[in-house]
Amino acid sequence: MKMSLITLIFFILFALITCKFPDNKTKDDIDLIYSAKYLEFNTTEEINNLYLQHSKSYAFPNTIRINNRGELFISVPRHLFGEEIDKYIPGTINCLKDGKLNPWPNQEENDFDTGRIRSIVGFEIDLDGNLYLLNHKENKERELLVYYKNGTIKDVYNLTQVTTHKEHESLLTNIILDLTYDFAYITDTGKIFEENYKNSKNKNDTKSSLLVLNLKNKVTIRFLRKEKSSMPDLSLPKINSKIDIDDIGLYGIALSCDKRFLYYTPVKSDKLYKINTLYLQDERTLRNKDINILNKKYSSFEIMSSARGLFYYTSIEENSVLVNFYERILSFNNVRSVSHGKLFDDNVPVSLTFNGTTGYLFYLVNRHHIFINDNIEKELDINQDNFFIYKVKTNDRSYLYPCNIYSYIPNSTWIAIIIISLMLSYGVFKLIVFVTKLSPKKKEMEMNEEELAYINDEEN
Repeated sequence: MKMSLITLIFFILFALITCKFPDNKTKDDIDLIYSAKYLEFNTTEEINNLYLQHSKSYAFPNTIRINNRGELFISVPRHLFGEEIDKYIPGTINCLKDGKLNPWPNQEENDFDTGRIRSIVGFEIDLDGNLYLLNHKENKERELLVYYKNGTIKDVYNLTQVTTHKEHESLLTNIILDLTYDFAYITDTGKIFEENYKNSKNKNDTKSSLLVLNLKNKVTIRFLRKEKSSMPDLSLPKINSKIDIDDIGLYGIALSCDKRFLYYTPVKSDKLYKINTLYLQDERTLRNKDINILNKKYSSFEIMSSARGLFYYTSIEENSVLVNFYERILSFNNVRSVSHGKLFDDNVPVSLTFNGTTGYLFYLVNRHHIFINDNIEKELDINQDNFFIYKVKTNDRSYLYPCNIYSYIPNSTWIAIIIISLMLSYGVFKLIVFVTKLSPKKKEMEMNEEELAYINDEEN
């Protein structure tokens, strides 16, 4: 019994340790699930021919997310390069199947002229499989489209009033959800092109802002419009010897799993900013003391928190995906890489997502800098792959799940725990039965023949 108890304790400790901390990852632990020279769409022959003729060298994947059925979705922006090529990209929100992008929910909804969905950069998928799409329409109109998982429209939120700018169009790049209190947080990155600036304008004045949308009453408030924390840090040196992404403001955004804290960062910045969500939900005026500053050390596109309280972020300098593995304590003195590292010097990790409860983290790598610097007209190199999606085991889940740093053990481990627990329980039961049989019992006194004779005499 003692050995059984020791074995059980050892196994539980081992399971907790392996699920609590992600392992150091090497390239041998990472699976490549998608790579392409250029994006291929599963659509009609006519639409595909127009795409190949006009737009294949301009179409790039921007954001990836996975729904509750394990289907991987990819956004392909249409509106960044002018009307002459917008309409020929078949789908701006797509489901990846067999190496091809399938316009979702169908081709008609994605039609540039007649469809509802015009151009998507950022989007999110909740735990029920509903899609939240940041839709860029013509004439500076912006909206949040919410679709049920079956592809029917659920709700529309008009964001035009808080996203209209005099000098440029808004660029809605990321959205995170707090469905506990019914809020959505959206980044408007603002200016990203040189042409958006006049000679007299400061290059770090990107007009970036944070939008806080109350999903119940459909009211949207704009924050951080003139805050230094939403602006790029132009004093930083060139980010990467081969990749230089300048003048991009607020982009990355994350929400803690307890929904108490919002994190954000501009692309060209080595700082991470933190705000208590109560200040945003109560529509308070933010003061400098309300914004906490952390030294992230690296510039990032997407950032993400997890259900275990871990913080994941892309690093442009390291060309990698990094993780701070201290639960609930963001200290960037000791981080780990969970990605491929510097295998592709001219590609950048730009988007992160978890696959439900499988414990896998997926990340997208592309040549994003080609499209947002002064070399937009440069075509992709069709002689090599330009876009990649990898997955790596982290034993973690999305921030959308409730916080619990101990419960997110892989399903296979739980099965093993149940089987071994049943075996140990059966062993303990058999041991108890065996020990019970060995216990001394009070024996009945047996009468000898003399005692019986004496009793009989008395009766006579």
